[in-house]
Amino acid sequence: MLGGVNDRRMAWIVFAAGFALRISGLGFGLPFPYHPDENVVVGHAARIAETGDWRPATYHYPPLVIHVQAAAFTALRAGWEWLGLSASMPPPGLHEAPTPYYLLARMLSALAGAAAGVVVYRSARRLVGLWPAAFAGFVLALAPGSVMESHYGTVDAIATLFVALALDAAIRAAQSGGTAWWWAGVWSGLAAGAKYVTGLAILPALVFR
Repeated sequence: MLGGVNDRRMAWIVFAAGFALRISGLGFGLPFPYHPDENVVVGHAARIAETGDWRPATYHYPPLVIHVQAAAFTALRAGWEWLGLSASMPPPGLHEAPTPYYLLARMLSALAGAAAGVVVYRSARRLVGLWPAAFAGFVLALAPGSVMESHYGTVDAIATLFVALALDAAIRAAQSGGTAWWWAGVWSGLAAGAKYVTGLAILPALVFR
């Protein structure tokens, strides 16, 4: 049966394995978050969603992940009102009902963490066969540190995804050139927008260039 696994199926297997680990126990500790960064990032995003003021309140964290979460929280609040749920339970609010915010932020991290494993698989597949590439993808998909960080609504999992995409673009650029060089820059810029230090993901593209 395994002999019939193709690239697309393997990518889905890597994603499913990574996502299953990341979705398990996603609500641990709520409504009392224990990660100091999660409390701050989700708090800033919730402020934007509740006030409509999209100006960053701080640059201690880059604004990208905060704004992504804020957009998701805004959609959540709009959906809550549209479905009429406010009549039976309070809408999501940082002080009144924060659990939906944290669950949604953690879901975004879980999706990003699982997707990063697929990107690593795809990058390795450009260089080696299917099974060695699958091993590379599973290394990240099942890595305890990555799984742990994907359980928090912080910047790390999303930054990791953008770093993986930047490295994948650098490999493509080294192999075939073209617009892949630009994509390496785009993904590196988004990585820096998620976590400043990960902007260094541009270095492989510069070296290959």
